[in-house]
Amino acid sequence: MTQLSLGRFVLHRSLAKRFGYHERYDARRKCRTIEMEKKRIEKFKKQLLERRQELLKSIAQTQEEGRAMQHSYGPDEGDRANSSLDKELLFQQTTHARGLLGGIDAALARIADGTFGQCMVCEEEIGAKRLEALPWTRYCISCQESSEKNR
Repeated sequence: MTQLSLGRFVLHRSLAKRFGYHERYDARRKCRTIEMEKKRIEKFKKQLLERRQELLKSIAQTQEEGRAMQHSYGPDEGDRANSSLDKELLFQQTTHARGLLGGIDAALARIADGTFGQCMVCEEEIGAKRLEALPWTRYCISCQESSEKNR
């Protein structure tokens, strides 16, 4: 039975292929490694581009709502407080969307330079399920947990 190392995991060759990975020789590490197939990377790229468009629309819509709100409050102090709160919530939504947009742009850049699916800390492959859930993720689950503990 032939097994291949995938980061911290060991896969049988047939399983590696089934999950969209293929084997190649890494001259830098002087060993055989497994990397994602181009078809699978294209699927992630498509998902990322679609999510990017959704976020851009959402940001534009939120900004338009914010502009419309500027003139919606009345002379009442309660109305001004509610308007201020609404503006703050819109600002938080836009900030979150812009952060996510930055993560998506970074993932698209990693696809372009060939490092997509590789943890930026330990350089191991990020798990398939994690990438399916968060295709813009930068870290494997272990490094993400370590990062969150250190905060």
